[in-house]
Amino acid sequence: MIRKGLKLICEVQLGITCVSEVASCNQLMKELLQNEYSHLILDISLQDGSTLEIIPAIKKLYPRLNIMVFTMQPKLFINGC
Repeated sequence: MIRKGLKLICEVQLGITCVSEVASCNQLMKELLQNEYSHLILDISLQDGSTLEIIPAIKKLYPRLNIMVFTMQPKLFINGC
């Protein structure tokens, strides 16, 4: 539900036309290889694992990509991503 809401805000209110959704870390990496993005909004947990584990690899491949981790988990602090 949150993911759908964020997509709607990006498309309707911000006018962003290239908004994609994935359900797994594997799909995320495939999507990043196929398309160029400036921003990435992630939940910590996807179907096949934690996005926190793949963020270092993403940053190495796409150092200019802006990443925001959005989660319902309480008291999570990430520094230096």
